[in-house]
Amino acid sequence: MEKTIFILRHGQTDYNRQGIVQGGGVDSSLNETGEAQAQAFYEKYAGEGFEVVLTSTLQRTRQTVQSFIESGIPWEQFPEIDEMSWG
Repeated sequence: MEKTIFILRHGQTDYNRQGIVQGGGVDSSLNETGEAQAQAFYEKYAGEGFEVVLTSTLQRTRQTVQSFIESGIPWEQFPEIDEMSWG
């Protein structure tokens, strides 16, 4: 059986907009643009039939896929894929 894996970067945060590297040490949330990006992705791919959603533990990653989680798709967090803390 063939599987397709979607790899998605989180939506925009204020730090992204300002060109500031966040890394794992800054747990920033999505800004208005990031929320719109997340919603656009959901609207385009909601019917894809995802079996599971995997994210890091950073809130911006969860916020990006929140609509999928709320639709009932199982969700798991993995600290192993958190961004590196840049100090």
